Amino acid sequence: MFGLWFSLAGLLFGILCSYYAGEKKRASKEWFMLGFIFSFIALGILYLLPNNEIMETEDKFQSQNDFFLPIQSH
Repeated sequence: MFGLWFSLAGLLFGILCSYYAGEKKRASKEWFMLGFIFSFIALGILYLLPNNEIMETEDKFQSQNDFFLPIQSH
């Protein structure tokens, strides 16, 4: 019975961390795992972290360069 509650709590905190990480422009999959394993500790750390400015600038840079295709030489 303890395993069931542990799994449900892990899923809940994993989903919360994943959603909140997406809002802060951080890696959702990794934060889901951290939330599943460390529960409220991971959620608290994520709350204290600032928004990820680097990912925002990388997204802008990637969207600007989507037009160009790499040239392959034979």
